[in-house]
Amino acid sequence: MAQRQRQATVFDSIIGRDGTNTSHLQIPLNKAREMENVDLYRSTFARKRNGATDILDETTGEAWTGQLSFVGRQVAGADETAAVLWGIDNAATPKAQRLVSGGVAWSSALTFKDNISTRPQDVVAVNFNGKYYLAFDSSVDRLHVWDGSTIRRTGIAAPGAGPTVANTGAGAYAAVERHYLVTFVEKSGSVVLRSSDISASQSFTPSGAGTHARITQPTPPGEGETHWEIYISDDGLLFFYLTAVAIGTTTYDDNSVPSSHSANDPVPVAGEWTVIPSGRFLLVDDDRLLIAGNWEDAAYSSRVWWTPRQGSSSRGDDERIVDSVDQENWITLDNRDGGYITGMGGPIQGTPVVFKYRQIWKLRPTGSLTAPYQPLAISKTVGCIRHQSIVMAVDENGDPALYWLSYDGPYRMGVSGVQYLGMDVRDLWETVNLGATDVTCHAVYHADKHQVWFFVATGTSNTPDRILVFDTEKGEPDEDDNVRGGWTTFTGEIADARCSTMFSEPLSAVTTVLKPYTGHVGAVEIWRNDVSSTDNGTEYAASVTLPEQHLAGLTEKCAVDQCIVLGNGGPHTFLVNLWRDYGVEKRTANVTMEVETAAQTRTQKAFEAAFHADAKSIGSQIGDVCPTGLLWELDAFVIQWERRESISG
Repeated sequence: MAQRQRQATVFDSIIGRDGTNTSHLQIPLNKAREMENVDLYRSTFARKRNGATDILDETTGEAWTGQLSFVGRQVAGADETAAVLWGIDNAATPKAQRLVSGGVAWSSALTFKDNISTRPQDVVAVNFNGKYYLAFDSSVDRLHVWDGSTIRRTGIAAPGAGPTVANTGAGAYAAVERHYLVTFVEKSGSVVLRSSDISASQSFTPSGAGTHARITQPTPPGEGETHWEIYISDDGLLFFYLTAVAIGTTTYDDNSVPSSHSANDPVPVAGEWTVIPSGRFLLVDDDRLLIAGNWEDAAYSSRVWWTPRQGSSSRGDDERIVDSVDQENWITLDNRDGGYITGMGGPIQGTPVVFKYRQIWKLRPTGSLTAPYQPLAISKTVGCIRHQSIVMAVDENGDPALYWLSYDGPYRMGVSGVQYLGMDVRDLWETVNLGATDVTCHAVYHADKHQVWFFVATGTSNTPDRILVFDTEKGEPDEDDNVRGGWTTFTGEIADARCSTMFSEPLSAVTTVLKPYTGHVGAVEIWRNDVSSTDNGTEYAASVTLPEQHLAGLTEKCAVDQCIVLGNGGPHTFLVNLWRDYGVEKRTANVTMEVETAAQTRTQKAFEAAFHADAKSIGSQIGDVCPTGLLWELDAFVIQWERRESISG
């Protein structure tokens, strides 16, 4: 018989769960089999996660009748405290409302130029040039923007026809051929805020018996234009600015000599003020807006457009693309392979990243004004399943990293290139419903706790019902460059979320402290997460399941004596389960963590849950006895045991 000597197996440096294999044998002491409703923030073992509250209990003026399907954070300028929370529901005609940081009253339902036609849960929005750009499916092939008063189409549509010109008056205006064309613009004072593309030109030769050529405005598009500009040419090739006329005045009488305008501004090149199409995905790269995919035309599902560099003209560069004979502000990425574009992220290391379902592309900056990006394929096998799963965060060293979900699970890209994060959640990823008809997944980066929250739909659910939480400080690459560690999971009502964003906490104060906000499934609610001890009043249970340990090795048995729990003091009680030989026999104990004095912040409790009969292996779980509103922290769990005889047949 082997010599008996009490030994202790200490679990005190847990870095996350490990669901790589069905066997427990290769799970090290610093990992758990399951970590449910706990996180790793400032912890050596585990902390019970915080809960959530419905912010609509604190606000007024809600007009939604459907579930919140988009929540977003608008920051119009450099002041992060001046943020605005957006919400869009899934009513038959979706409604959008705004809530200013520090306020409690929602705006009235916002006016859409074109209503959302389908899938408000797929709305994508970005802050750019002081505006809030929104990509969604509507009845027109145009991108939309919130300009501070309405959700309108970007840019201004080109005139459907050129102007008409006729003689007017009685006189001797020279019978010299000239040509006219027009644009529609929105002006503020003398500044052109945005412009349409140019119209077709109209040639005209005065009769010689009139005083003027009367130019009649073509039908305006009704997109906020304030003026129509007239350009003139003596040869139909080189046009120069003539005048701008208020939109309410439909004619202009011209008796100038065409050649006298050659010192004025030349007309924009045709195609330089092309309107932005109805893109599916948006990304800001410094002074450019990138637009990918198209809601209205599947032929453009692998295309990326971009706006000109801001300041390259004085006529609203943020609301136009260029598609002229001299320049094309777009590229198509592997049009017939890898699926359609599914999202964009970054920029990472100064480079925008474009995802297809099974491809990753970088748009490498070239420094050229006319061709600013060179596409570079990073992977022809790995891709992204949904734009809303892409977030910018950091890695374990604090370097910027881009995180997303692929069909094979979570990945990231940073200074070490593309890395797989999914080994430790492989068991859970196998349950993810990639065919969810409503919302498969979405994500946020909770920077204050260095956590990426991936909301995923599992089983037959068509909306997320579980959160995979990755602690960016705990996960590190292994020898195969797979990132291991850092994972826990959140379950319960907190996971029932159609959409997510980060926003201020508390609402009533102007602050840069941000918490995850979610549109809740099944109700008209917006939840603020990581703020309470219940899920909006519903208590939940948390637990850590440690892997089955062959404490004396695979050839010898052991006996378990006392176990020890170290954690914060309080009224909470832990339920500790121990079992031997993969479920042959089970022991339970309730451990109350009450303290001896009020000054005591930590308490260490020993308890009997022994297996005096010889055990080949020992499994254990520690957590709440039942769902409760009490939070707790665990620092260490200790199993004391003695070696017994060898295992024999």
